[in-house]
Amino acid sequence: MSKLLSDLRYAARIHRRTPAQTLTAIIMIAVASAFAAAFFRIYNNVALQPPAGVEAPGELVGIGLSDGDAFDPRLPGRLQSAIAARAATIDAVAGVVYVDDRLSVAGALVRARTGVVSSDYFDGLGVEMHIGRGLPSDPSGAAEHVAVLDYRFWERHFDSNPAALGQRLEIGGATFTIIGVADTDFRGMHRGTNADVWFPLEAFAASVWNASVDVIRDNFRTYAVGRLASGHTIGDAGSELGALSETLRGEFRDDLLGLQLIPFEHLAYDPMRYADAALQVRWLVGASVLLAVVAASNLGLFLLARGARRRRELAIRVSLGATTSRLARQLLTESSVLVVTGIALGLLAQAWLVELIRGLPLLDGIAWLSSPAVDGRLVAFCAALALVVLAVVGAVPAANLSRRSIAQRARSTGSGLPGSQRIVVAAQIGIAAVVLSIAALFGLNQLRAALDDPGYDKENVKVVMLRPTGDERPPDAASVLTRRQALQQRLLAIPGVDAVGFGNVAPGVLSPDTYLVEAVAAAPVEIASQVARVNPGWYHALQARWLAGGAPAPEDDDAVVVSRRFAERAWGRLDVVGETLRAPARHSRAGGAVEGLSPLRVAGVVDDITFADASGSTAPAVFVNATLPYDFGAFIVVRGPAKARDVELAVSDELARGAPAIEVTGVTAVAEAVDRLTAPDRVRTAMSGIAAAFVALMAALGLFGALRLVLESARFELALRAAIGADTNALRSHAIGRGVVLGLPGLLLGLLVSALVLGVVRREFELWQVGIVPALAVCALLLGLLMSVFVWRVAARATRIEPSSVLRSE
Repeated sequence: MSKLLSDLRYAARIHRRTPAQTLTAIIMIAVASAFAAAFFRIYNNVALQPPAGVEAPGELVGIGLSDGDAFDPRLPGRLQSAIAARAATIDAVAGVVYVDDRLSVAGALVRARTGVVSSDYFDGLGVEMHIGRGLPSDPSGAAEHVAVLDYRFWERHFDSNPAALGQRLEIGGATFTIIGVADTDFRGMHRGTNADVWFPLEAFAASVWNASVDVIRDNFRTYAVGRLASGHTIGDAGSELGALSETLRGEFRDDLLGLQLIPFEHLAYDPMRYADAALQVRWLVGASVLLAVVAASNLGLFLLARGARRRRELAIRVSLGATTSRLARQLLTESSVLVVTGIALGLLAQAWLVELIRGLPLLDGIAWLSSPAVDGRLVAFCAALALVVLAVVGAVPAANLSRRSIAQRARSTGSGLPGSQRIVVAAQIGIAAVVLSIAALFGLNQLRAALDDPGYDKENVKVVMLRPTGDERPPDAASVLTRRQALQQRLLAIPGVDAVGFGNVAPGVLSPDTYLVEAVAAAPVEIASQVARVNPGWYHALQARWLAGGAPAPEDDDAVVVSRRFAERAWGRLDVVGETLRAPARHSRAGGAVEGLSPLRVAGVVDDITFADASGSTAPAVFVNATLPYDFGAFIVVRGPAKARDVELAVSDELARGAPAIEVTGVTAVAEAVDRLTAPDRVRTAMSGIAAAFVALMAALGLFGALRLVLESARFELALRAAIGADTNALRSHAIGRGVVLGLPGLLLGLLVSALVLGVVRREFELWQVGIVPALAVCALLLGLLMSVFVWRVAARATRIEPSSVLRSE
């Protein structure tokens, strides 16, 4: 302990001699560790925290359907039953679907999110009740008209009164009796989607949806979650479900057409969004750790350079009996003081940084769990990071000690950097190239997305968003058409409204579901497609570009419009009007009814329309001209310079008179919606660009410091060159040559590694529209220019050497 205290005191004295350099070193480590700690904390929150209030949450997995590209986290009841009965790796399967509706609580209407669940939902998750009991787990009792309240809903609307048990709730004309209140921690199995009340599926379907219990139990699609059997992993479940998909394909062809059952870890209402968020944050954690490694190697070079000025001091200590290991321990202590101080400051700064990042649109739509600013996982991560940084920092000066004799330490001449320090410089530049190339890939992708044509004119287009209140069943097709015509005439009477369309999708607002559609031609082919329901006016309101044919008549339910990409994949041409295609029976036309859509006749072909993020690829699309559920569908598309407020008032007034079961939830401009949709990509690009700039700057500074050290050790050689007649250009060229030899290997190695890394990034983020070569070219150009500036600066110093003074001192 006394030796450690002595080393710490000596380290403090050494650091006080160079306060500016010491402060710079601490700031470098603090900034890098703050980013690493912040992103790890976000990743811990987004991806590692299991659902609360359930038994053994690590054993829970979602179960969905995928064709390799498209993904659906919902399963029909018959598939859930088949998995529960036949899968050995999964003990139980439960399902839930969420419905926003109005409840009558003690005579007062309350807007609530209801969770309609299968009979084994609470037992399968292992949820405890705060009071009362859970929903019946026996399928024979699943038709009971009972309900379980969320703890917070019970607090708000029943004042935490146990007498709430036995009271009645009314929804959709049906009455349910409250039998329990869920545990305080339980909010449901899905992050970001918390139910206020849970109802049994069969009872809810029969009394509220007026649907057959058998049809609902077998066909209704709910978000499925399974519990892994003892001793099995998600990998085991994936293998078994893959094989089970083939076994069940003949029995459940409409459900498994071209699809496969897969398990997934992120239990969320939108698991793909959480998977994307976890992926982004995971990459940011990796980038920030690389940033810390570069900062550490820079700190090592800083200590090496300072050690060069302390050569005589170290040589005297050796002559007095200090061993190399003793000197190495002292240098390691000095490094530890800087590293521990920097990481401690970074751990404090991450709390502010996390709040700053949370305010950015990078992770919009992701539910954040309440968590302390510092927890055990974060401390363990920072401790591991400190060990890595300390290993990098301490290795550089320690390696230098082992390579120099006492006499060499006492002299000021030398031939350059040892091999270990050259490796450090090359590694810095290589890491900078990797991070900069990733930032270039994101930047080029963002530029391409900004320049690409989305396939429609988004200027002066507004979208009215609707939702049903649950107070009325969807009307028949004739009523829908009549109401649409009345609303269309009302909107067209507003000054500035030029066109009106109806649909269940709108570009920039909602991406349609993806289905497997079978094109029927000379050689039938199954195509994963976005399937949307729209009316003929929808195309006119968006000014979609027709490539063949046109919009079908409003009453022609058997006609569809396909996109350019669908036509090219299915038939290899665009003149496909009159061709037919089929969709699986699970693609339903309205409400909860399961009704096939085959065969369908192609009436027209439109250019590809980008619905979601313009930075991704555009999927094939099929536009179905069918009666929409919930009367008008989800959206009304309005073209023209009319004010959003006038449009909203007109729609609300017309709905109040003709369709009181539908309400307006908002009006948004498509241009603004697209801007919000692409905001995460812009933030990701900006953050990766800032990180790349920081890493590249530190790598260039490392090259600058290393080259200065090389030229400092070669001052005698440069002085001799100058004394025998070398001019300024010759000295500068000699110094630049040293810089090229020092920096070029790292740049070439970095570009080689970057080519491999960019392939992974393109696959993970699906950036197929951007090539790897342009990103590498941008990286090489920017990093090469930055390195050239710093090498030129050092070379300019070499030309100012005074030969007489150097030779005299040596």
